[in-house]
This record gives sequence, structure tokens and C-alpha cells, in this order.
Amino acid sequence: MTSEEDYYSILGVSRGAGKDEIKKSYRKLALQYHPDRNKEPGAEDKFKQISEAYAVLSDDDKRARYDKYGKQAFSGYSQEDIYRNADFGDIFGEDSPFGDIFSSFFHGMGPRGGRRRGDYGRHLEYNLQISLEDAFTGGVEKIKYSHKVGCSSCKGTGAKNGEFTTCSECKGRGNKRTTKSTMFGQFVMDMPCNVCHGSSKIPKERCSICNGLGFINKREEMEITIPKGIQDDVSLRVPHGGEFGRDGSGDLYIHVHIKPHKEFKRRDNNIHTEVKIDMVDAILGEEIEVKTLHGKEKFKLKEGTQTGDTFTLKNKGMPIFKRNDYGDHIIHIFVETPKVSGKQKEALREIFSKKKKGFLGI
Repeated sequence: MTSEEDYYSILGVSRGAGKDEIKKSYRKLALQYHPDRNKEPGAEDKFKQISEAYAVLSDDDKRARYDKYGKQAFSGYSQEDIYRNADFGDIFGEDSPFGDIFSSFFHGMGPRGGRRRGDYGRHLEYNLQISLEDAFTGGVEKIKYSHKVGCSSCKGTGAKNGEFTTCSECKGRGNKRTTKSTMFGQFVMDMPCNVCHGSSKIPKERCSICNGLGFINKREEMEITIPKGIQDDVSLRVPHGGEFGRDGSGDLYIHVHIKPHKEFKRRDNNIHTEVKIDMVDAILGEEIEVKTLHGKEKFKLKEGTQTGDTFTLKNKGMPIFKRNDYGDHIIHIFVETPKVSGKQKEALREIFSKKKKGFLGI
């Protein structure tokens, strides 16, 4: 990741910066580059860039994922997903005119990460556990979940035969006008009608299948493609897999969790394993067989191998995400001390009693 792309560098803070410092830095930069104040070329792009950085670093979960995996953690995220839950209203004031910039720049996103206008479906989340082997090979996983889908009878309108009448609440305007006082003065705001959700019309007669809701609940089975080398706690996005909304369905987020393995431990793209060897093999430097995710591999020990020694099998680890390359397999040696019989003890005493110079360092 280059410094130009690094969110911390964009905001001019250290990686250990606290929330207050991040918020303070963002507010200063946002006021500097806000397009309503700064008409220089590139100001708008800079404003978006620093806002994206703040949206990630101000969210504990997103920040943790970013610190661990960088932007790879959000490879399936849309711009809307990045800004979700970001509390911009807390920085400029609940009714600050700056919040309205997100409506035009970020496709309807409000200052607190929700949509300001329209009837949009909620996003859904699903926790999927897979094995380390599944993460190694990639493939397809099947999931089952329930969500709201558009009613096929009324095509999601909620109206029988598609017939509508003018909304009596907003008199067909689709919105209500309110005036609010802020630290910047008074501002007139148009808010969507809470009855027709901004559409200006309501069903003349409700659809009998969905009772005018426009949606029904559906239990669905879906196949999810798991990319090779996926890291733990990475989210995969399924567009429009969430709840139904008349102006657009939400997305489904698959949070992938890799189950602990009884033999292997993963650290980034490397695999670590403890291998127990016989004392004689350690002394003589014999060839041993090691189990890896790629299959069994033969490896020759060095003479006099000790407990705690490590050896590396190059390119025998995990696939590196979106690259035609692999991590390594790291072997951690544990030399086992065997239990011996009476005759074996005497033989060992005889060998060690000679104390030949150079033998085993004695």
C-alpha cells in the first residue's frame, strides 16, 4: 500500500492515533477542502478521499480490519458500504449543511451513513465458518437465510393491479418542508414523506398477496464463491442480497471466519506446524516426512537439530490472495526423548562414559 493510499497518511495522523485525534484532523481537513468553500480543482476529490479515510478509521470494526489486511478487507464493499455507520453529523452538528454534501457526493448517503431519501432495503449480514482447507482451495459454499423479496404479484409496488392514488399526507409533493436553525444560520430542508416515502402516491387498493407491503419473506439457498487464500474475518458482498426496498434492495455481507486447525496455525500467508522428531534422527540429520496443505513433503534435517529449531518449506503455505504465489510452511522442531529399557540404558552409559572429544559436544 502506498502512502498516497494509506488512510492514516491521508488524515495526517499516526497509526496509533485515538478517535478524538482522528476526528479533529478530519474536521480540519473537511472544512479546508469542502467544495462549498474550496473551488480549486481537485478539492472535491480530496474531500471524498479524507471522508473515506475517516469513515474507516472512525469505525472500530472497519479500522481493525484495515490495520490487519489493508484495503483488501473491503474488496467487496461499495462506496456506500464504506460510509455506513460513519457519524459525520457528530462532527459538524446534527443539522449542519455539510452533512448534505453526502447526499450529492455519495449517492444518497446521509451524514450518519443512512440514506436521506427513498425506500431502500436494509443490508443483511451472515457469518460463515469455513475450514483452513476450504480457504486454501477456495470453492463454493452453500448458505441458507431468510430475507424480504419483492412481491411478484404487485411487482413490489404494494398496489393491486398497479393502481395508485395521490398521497394525502404530502398532497402529492413527496416531501415535507421544514426549517431548522443551526450554528450556520437557518436552513430550509425537504424531508421525504413518511407515508409515501417520497413517491407522492399510495396504493389505491392493497395487494392481497403482500397486504400492500410490496414484499414477502423468503427462505433462500445461495452459493457463495470463496476465493483461494481468503483471510479470516474478511467480508464478501452479494449485491442486492439483502432486504427488499422499492428504490433498491440492500446487500448481503458474508463475514468469513476460518475455524482453528488442529495441526496448522496460520499467520498471514504462512503456515506454522510443530513437528516431533526422534532424538536419533535429530542427531544424525535424517530425512523426515512433513504434512502440509499441499500434501506430504520430505525434508532432510541438519545434523544435531535441536528443539526450537525452525525450517522453512518455501511456497508450501497459503495461496496469496489475488496473486499466483504462495506463502511458506514453517516447521518448528520438537525433539522427543525416548524411554529406554535396562540394556539400552547400559549401552547409552557406555557410549557417554567414553566422552569422546567432539561427540555430541562432550
